[in-house]
Amino acid sequence: MWDPDLFHETLHFAAAAHEGQFVPGQNYSYVVHLIGVCMEALRAASIEPADSNLIMQCALLHDTMEDTPITLHILSDRFGQEVAEGVLALTHQEEEPISEHLKKIAMQKKEIWMVKLADRIWNMNAPPDHWEQDKRKAYREEAKVILETLKRGSPYLAARLSDKIYAYGRFINV
Repeated sequence: MWDPDLFHETLHFAAAAHEGQFVPGQNYSYVVHLIGVCMEALRAASIEPADSNLIMQCALLHDTMEDTPITLHILSDRFGQEVAEGVLALTHQEEEPISEHLKKIAMQKKEIWMVKLADRIWNMNAPPDHWEQDKRKAYREEAKVILETLKRGSPYLAARLSDKIYAYGRFINV
């Protein structure tokens, strides 16, 4: 079971790191995304054996190195090496091919796989209005690669992502 005090500490750190950021294309705080990913992943951890504290912390912190000035060193000092390395693996560099990004994740514990699956599940809701059809199609295809690569990490999340990929078709006229 995850530790509520650790959740509180991690959430406050993540909220401070992402202060002033909004979900792209929306008018609400980016923290909503972090909590959504966290809850999705923790749901899986309640069904399948997993380290729920590692999942919770990596889910709440998964975009800190990508979208804020937070460094690996800061995360390691505050939350430990295991969490910091999980967040580092989840950090997708813009120029990095998805295959390379997924290789980094695949070298981690399944809990990190679960966070990546939960993140994509959350992101498979309505795309930003400004995305063209080609971007929407590419995003859906990328989700299929994520699913195929990481599905062994969580049968529950794999099924959820598969359903989301199918449902995403409504946004690309499939």
